[in-house]
Amino acid sequence: MLFGKYFLLLAGVFVFVFLTQYVSAIPSGAIPSMGIELNKIVYTPNENVIMHIWGGGSLSGINGTIYLKILDATNDIRGSDTVFGGNQNLVNGELHFNYTISNTTEYRYLVQIYQNQTDCCPLNSAYFVTKNGAEKILINNVTFTPKVIPSGTINFTADVTDGLGNELSTLSVRGDLPDSQGTADYLVTDAVYNNSTKSFSGSISVPASWEQYTNQLKQYHLRISAHGLTDKGLTPSEYQAGMVNVVSSVVPEFTFTMPILVVGIVVVFITFYKFGSTLKIR
Repeated sequence: MLFGKYFLLLAGVFVFVFLTQYVSAIPSGAIPSMGIELNKIVYTPNENVIMHIWGGGSLSGINGTIYLKILDATNDIRGSDTVFGGNQNLVNGELHFNYTISNTTEYRYLVQIYQNQTDCCPLNSAYFVTKNGAEKILINNVTFTPKVIPSGTINFTADVTDGLGNELSTLSVRGDLPDSQGTADYLVTDAVYNNSTKSFSGSISVPASWEQYTNQLKQYHLRISAHGLTDKGLTPSEYQAGMVNVVSSVVPEFTFTMPILVVGIVVVFITFYKFGSTLKIR
């Protein structure tokens, strides 16, 4: 019994020390999630962008700092040059920040929130623009394979621009065959940007197993979609490219045997009939 008591005591001390070390290893003021909202999306140069940033869930009442970064996303929708960066103070888990847009050639911006400046991934992000149409994503000039067999490939291409007609190449473009409700995918693939053609291209492989299921051999809507790093501030695009027919690769045996045989018999009969009529006339 004495040994058991000492064992339980030592086990309790061990667990206490472990939990103490684990908790102390969690950075103080860690931010699990952050929300961001801009007062609008389209601005004019020299106008103020009013940002409301807040902590999610357990952040209510926290006072701390975050790192706020604003990137030029005019040519690269993922953001290229940093036009603003700095630590900002949260008060009761919130931050209200005003950013004055400079009168420059940039017209699309990406706002990113980080817990620390050295972090690799933002906690949240949003876009704003200084030209009407720069917030839009448009899909144009779509081509695709209209007919395919199981084990075949549906190839498609698409051009993607913003609402100003400027080419976008660094975003996410996908092609899929959705179900009838559009809530799930039968097949899906990511498209890749081709520098030589200045367009996105993708290939959707149709499983060979579809040959076994007649309900899979039918028409499908080919849907192509394009998204930025976040949909906040950008209007994602969805394009119904058209119908793709998935047909059987198996040619039914003897499908035309009976019609051909009947036609052959009729032709022979007519030939003999005409030949017999000719002999009677003579």
